[in-house]
Amino acid sequence: MYAKCGDFSRAQDVLQNLPFRDVVSWSALIAGYAKEGQVEQALKCFHRMQHEGIRPNAVTYACILKAYAALGALNEGKKIHDVVKNQGLLQNNVELGIALVDMYAKCGALSKAKCVFDGLLHRDVVCWNALIVGYMHDGQGERALDCFKRMKHDGITPNATTYACMLKACASIGACDEG
Repeated sequence: MYAKCGDFSRAQDVLQNLPFRDVVSWSALIAGYAKEGQVEQALKCFHRMQHEGIRPNAVTYACILKAYAALGALNEGKKIHDVVKNQGLLQNNVELGIALVDMYAKCGALSKAKCVFDGLLHRDVVCWNALIVGYMHDGQGERALDCFKRMKHDGITPNATTYACMLKACASIGACDEG
């Protein structure tokens, strides 16, 4: 609760005073730091958690991937990808898949983002947006537009983020009729 409200001092105190710290308590703190953009603190907690012998779960890994995406830490993100793949966590966790697509896209590894995206069994609008935004940030407006068309063809309803990105994509490629 304290981490969600941005009171990390109290959140740390509560965590330190817990008689039994588990993956849920650590992940809550890591998620709070990551959400507030305090990625270095999130990573410190992640390493402390592992040092204490607590094994991360899919939620923890998704938060850490967001931190690595913010830092542009592609190699570290790849290591996490290998771990979640080896642990079989990716097949059943949409959030983790989205975090991977987002991390690769933000780190400029769009072919890898697309590969992960294509391997996901369930793709929601947030997952599609991660790929579309990645193409846009890389200056690939045509690919963003193609991805948008495929998304609609697959029956996914675009949201405000999707439309904002598509307007930028259409403007960048001079496709005024599409916009």
